[in-house]
Amino acid sequence: MILSVCPNPSVDKFLHLEELRPGQVNRSQKELAFPGGKGTHVALAVRELGFESKLAGLWGGPTGNWIKDECSSLGIDCIGPNIKDWTRTCLTILTTQAPTETEILEKGPGVNPESLESFFLDIEQALRNVKAVAVSGSWPDKSPDDVYQTLKKMADTANIPLWVDASGKRLKQALQIQPFGIHINRTEAYSLFGEKVSPQSASKKLLNYCTMSAVTDGSNGLFLSMGDETIHARYEIENIISTIGSGDCLLAGLVTSHLSGENLSGIARMGTACGAANCIRKELGMLYKTDVDNIKPNVKINNLQ
Repeated sequence: MILSVCPNPSVDKFLHLEELRPGQVNRSQKELAFPGGKGTHVALAVRELGFESKLAGLWGGPTGNWIKDECSSLGIDCIGPNIKDWTRTCLTILTTQAPTETEILEKGPGVNPESLESFFLDIEQALRNVKAVAVSGSWPDKSPDDVYQTLKKMADTANIPLWVDASGKRLKQALQIQPFGIHINRTEAYSLFGEKVSPQSASKKLLNYCTMSAVTDGSNGLFLSMGDETIHARYEIENIISTIGSGDCLLAGLVTSHLSGENLSGIARMGTACGAANCIRKELGMLYKTDVDNIKPNVKINNLQ
């Protein structure tokens, strides 16, 4: 079993419009809603790949309950406390005219010390029966600065690897705890090390803070480093439907293949296939194992050692 931690889950909603007209009434032609938040996407991908999946979140109101119900229907065990304010909704507005995709991300509810303590207690109990934990995405308002220290201590006590996907201030906090694995994208790497650093170099630099590092570079693929080895993995996608959640699915591929005992090339291949599989389906942050199996043999691997 793999535990995915999603401190700030969301309902991810697609709105389809002919065009977005600022300052006017806009009526959508079609709406689609999916359970969201980076950690939620990881949990969904982990389950689809055939692993037992547990999801820890802070669940607020009807929107929080809807996410839990959707995930539970797919075989995911959801844990974590209910909070007063509603879980956020994040909108992706799709239009036929450029710009074709506009995102509006709600901030989400805050959290009080009592709810956060309950959240960590549920995680601590869950770690007794899992083989890895991945924490992804933003944290609610009023979360303290030492959340990663708390999670790292729990993971070390349970003797399981901790994977982190974070950005901004939270990424710098995560680096201090030296988790087993870190995943960031090119933009986050530039923010951390400066725009002159290449994704390959950023992946190597991250090894000062973790055992395995993954830097994704959009269509240019994945740079995965461990020890003295760096692998570049890439798959060319002909028809991209949406890239939302592809990094989360990639992380799920890294975690599951590492637990399966794959070497670094195999881990990079699996992660890349999972990220690509997410891009060819309309469901946000989700993948199909059949797509992953079809893509894997065609992922191009280059050992940069």
